[in-house]
Amino acid sequence: MSSVEPAPEFGLSERALLTYLPEFAAGPAARMGPRCVRQLAQLGIHRAQSYGLAEDHGLQLYTGLMMQLGVYFDEDPFHPWAHDALKGTPSAAYPIAEHQRVRSLYGASADFFQRVLGTDSEHLRNALFRATQLRLDSLPSGGVGFVERMRRLLLDLYPQRMESAATDALEQTTAFLQGYSTKPTTGKSLAVQVAVSFAMGRGAFQDPRFPQLREVRESPEKLFLGLQNHLQQELRDRGWK
Repeated sequence: MSSVEPAPEFGLSERALLTYLPEFAAGPAARMGPRCVRQLAQLGIHRAQSYGLAEDHGLQLYTGLMMQLGVYFDEDPFHPWAHDALKGTPSAAYPIAEHQRVRSLYGASADFFQRVLGTDSEHLRNALFRATQLRLDSLPSGGVGFVERMRRLLLDLYPQRMESAATDALEQTTAFLQGYSTKPTTGKSLAVQVAVSFAMGRGAFQDPRFPQLREVRESPEKLFLGLQNHLQQELRDRGWK
């Protein structure tokens, strides 16, 4: 990563992240390449600082969670604990100190990973194996009851993850995706995009980790193939395949 110099306006914080992120997530960082890692680091600095996180340990925690959960994990209804931890101030007049906010975010994320991944990551492993068996024609095709059918599908795939989500996570995600689309998103295309957001995080189509997604967003077949490739890579990264 030494070939990519930090931008002047970011300075030492960016330099520290350009060293930290490839060590923290070697496989994903290598696939992203230095330029995309830098984009994620810069975005992480901006977003973390909006919560008052400016010191290295806070920036590392925040960007590490971006690498694991998605660049907008703090706004993701599948991770309501993150928003609660970052916004948990008694009042505007008496904000929580940075170290307390970092401790709160770390504790909330540790609890999430324990419950959702499992003690030995057994919940994640089982969910990944189930998801890689999915076929495109098994996804809902839109229409009346779309959200409920999608909910049942995701509950069957990864119940622990769904149980940790906000009660209206699918409704929020559907509205978010439709708001970003350049044309009406319905039917199978919407189902695949919801599945991508569930697996790869809110804002996956704007995420520096997945620049290829933007090119295939409007093609359900290509996007579903990209999702399956991601799931297979997750299994390989963990030595499960």
